[in-house]
Amino acid sequence: MKTFWMIVIAWVLIGCGGEAPAYNGDAGATDTDADTDGDTDTDSDGDTDSDTDSDTDSDTDDCGDGDITGDEVCDGTDLDGDSCEAHGLYGGPLTCLSDCSDVDLGSCTEFPVLISELALGSPDWIELVNITSVPVDLENWYVEWAGYDNGAVAQSGTMTIPAFTLPGNAWVVLYDEYGGSGDPPDVDVSGTSIQYHDNIWWIDASSAATLYDPSDNPHDFVRWGGTDYDPPSPLTWADTPDVLPAPNSNSVGLSRDVGDPDTNTAADFCVVALTPEVVNNPCPVPATQGDILITEIDAAAPDRVELYNDSGATIDLQNWELSWIAGSGSGTIILPSYSLADGDYVEILDNSGGGTWVDGITIRTPNINWGNYSLGSCSLADPTSGDGIDFVRWGGSSASATSPDTWTEGTALPGIPSGESLGRSTLTDSDSDADWCLLDAQSFGSANGPCS
Repeated sequence: MKTFWMIVIAWVLIGCGGEAPAYNGDAGATDTDADTDGDTDTDSDGDTDSDTDSDTDSDTDDCGDGDITGDEVCDGTDLDGDSCEAHGLYGGPLTCLSDCSDVDLGSCTEFPVLISELALGSPDWIELVNITSVPVDLENWYVEWAGYDNGAVAQSGTMTIPAFTLPGNAWVVLYDEYGGSGDPPDVDVSGTSIQYHDNIWWIDASSAATLYDPSDNPHDFVRWGGTDYDPPSPLTWADTPDVLPAPNSNSVGLSRDVGDPDTNTAADFCVVALTPEVVNNPCPVPATQGDILITEIDAAAPDRVELYNDSGATIDLQNWELSWIAGSGSGTIILPSYSLADGDYVEILDNSGGGTWVDGITIRTPNINWGNYSLGSCSLADPTSGDGIDFVRWGGSSASATSPDTWTEGTALPGIPSGESLGRSTLTDSDSDADWCLLDAQSFGSANGPCS
């Protein structure tokens, strides 16, 4: 009977919001706690039961450690096998956003084949590259070109590709033929070039090229030498940071920057030594002010300029622009390839005519006509960015530095007497007349001596 009333009392307690007695493994013991993690239970038998829960949450995201965890879509180079192709695009490689929330598709393109290099010499040619890992059938793809002939008359034409498959990650060059027969093109047995028998009119003037697929969809566009030609819709083009130059040369040309995404801007290309049918040379890193300094000027015949490399690395002077202004005129000289080591000097010597070439540790150039005039200026510009790198003027010249380079003049530098040199008194460039003086003695090819 006693047992019966204990059961009744227990059910009454449950109905009133109380708890049923808990069994803790001790016969006849009654648990008096609220039974939550971390509580200590005291039983009527005197036992103390510790129910502390030591579990901790180890599923926190560690974005930036290179391993995908938690809710991360990617982490660093761990892309979980993702690719541009998985998103219906081409190119790449993909990168991961800094917060690991998703991949960045900025390096992808919707087109598998792009214009890779352009040569504006003899012959003219255009190189295409397959940026995917799978072959692309190029039969009936075509390139439309536009330019001007030697009489400044606008010309244009189409180069239709015959039966040809471009392997993955490979290049093909389309060569023109001046005075050709107009016969159908021939695919070279190497499978890396196609010879056309028509001329492309590309000289040092405004020109353009557009790549189309057989359904007349434009895939890529590039222009240079001016802004006469616009891309076909829906393609876009921007001349940033500046209009691409038109290097009329057999050795250098316009080359797509290796590994960079297609941004449909002039920044995608640079002027470098051409590498037809193989991977492009890397584009040079733009120089900054002070990397190359003009250190000495001789304005007599022959005119001479000295340059010094203060960049901390070897710099190739190819296509750097040396500009001069004098009372008799002005001019710009495009420098040839010359590897100027850090801490070294090079002398630029005019030859009163002729071309430009390297003569040992001297660069010979066409005429610089300072001609002993009492005033003049000299400036140096980077070929990649077009930025002014260094500048000097003398004799009361009002010439200006090329942006972003500047010139501050407290007192005008004197004219340069015959047999003397204007030289830097310091390699710390303040872009002012305070950096310069007439030297006690000429020192082309080595550090300057004291001021006179």
